[in-house]
Formats: sequence, structure tokens, C-alpha cells
Amino acid sequence: MERTEVDSNKVKEKHLDFLQVVITRHNSNSFILKGWAIAICTAVLTVAGSLKEPIIALVALVPIITFWFLDSFYLANERCFISLYNAVINKNSLKIKNKQLLKKHQVKTENSDGIFKIELEKEIIIKTNEYSMNYIPFKKIARNNWQNVIKSRTIIWFYLMLISFSIALFIGLLFLKSKTDEVINVSTELKSDSLFIKTETPHIIINEIILNDSVMKIDSITK
Repeated sequence: MERTEVDSNKVKEKHLDFLQVVITRHNSNSFILKGWAIAICTAVLTVAGSLKEPIIALVALVPIITFWFLDSFYLANERCFISLYNAVINKNSLKIKNKQLLKKHQVKTENSDGIFKIELEKEIIIKTNEYSMNYIPFKKIARNNWQNVIKSRTIIWFYLMLISFSIALFIGLLFLKSKTDEVINVSTELKSDSLFIKTETPHIIINEIILNDSVMKIDSITK
């Protein structure tokens, strides 16, 4: 009897070790995703800055958002395995309050009037099979759902920071490009170094008659 109990404890410890390995692997994947997000975002923004093309800066939003969803997926699964771990060490059952479940999974109780009502403070038990690795039953917990995890403070600040860098570079390059393409109107005044000499037609006076540069007959001049 004692030997059987000891063997059962060893199997249970081995089961917990497997769960811990899975949790650690999910955590590592989340860390790797953040590293790839930084690397790709930096590369795209560097190209945008070198070519001075604002639209390329927005291309960085695609990998950022993609990695944000993937990171949320892995973090949600990690939380599910943590809940499974806690259930295993508590005799394969986990007690949580009704308000901690997703709304569609909250349990309704019938009162004395035959009306079903959701009691938020009521404790709900989620059971799992012995030595199970199935984390799906724990997805009904609100904090383990990826739609809630994506807004988690542990990751939202990181990806919003990368998005802000991308948008800031886009605005900066757009402003710089608009200044470069602006037409510059230059008013110029041309001056010549040559001297303009205004010459006056000389007046020739003969016998009180003024002669200019017009052609006159000699015989028209009287003495």
C-alpha cells in the first residue's frame, strides 16, 4: 500500500514536471517573439529612414501587430497550463468565482421563484482528469482568454511602444518630404556691369539756326 502511494506520488511529480516544462516553453516563445518583433521593426524603420519613404515606416505595423497576436496566444495558453498546474496540485480541481469566468460560461442558479440568476461570488469548480495535459477546460476563465490577454499590461506597453515609433517616423518622414518637394519661388533682378551712356544729339548753331541730325539742304541755309 505504501509502495503504491509512493509510486503514485512520483507519477504526479513527473506530471507536474511536464506541465512546468510546457509553461517554461511558452514563456520562452513569448520572449523570442518580442525579440523578433524588435529586430524586424528596427530593420524596416532603418530602411524607411535611409530611403526617406514614409509609407515604408507603416509597413512595420504589419509584423508588430502579427507578433502582438502571437504573443497573446502563447501567453493565454501559458495561463491555461498554469491553471491546470494549480488544479493538479489541488486534487485535479480548481475553484474560482463565477465572475472570473467568461460571460458565456458563467453558471446560472435558480432561486426559489424559479428565476435563473448569475451569482458572481459563487464558487465554480473546474475538474480535470488525472495526469491530463488538456488545458482547454481552463480557457473559460476570462484571464486565460487571448482577447483579454492582448490587453494585458505585460505586453500591451511593449507593442504600443513599437507602434508609436513606427507612426512617429512616418509623420517625421512625411513632413520632411513635404518640405523637400515644396516649390521655392525666387525673385531675381538682373543687372549688367556695362555702362549705359546716354548721348545727346549735338546742336549746331549757324547764323542763329539750330541744326540737328536731320538732313537739310545746303541752299536752305541763309546767310
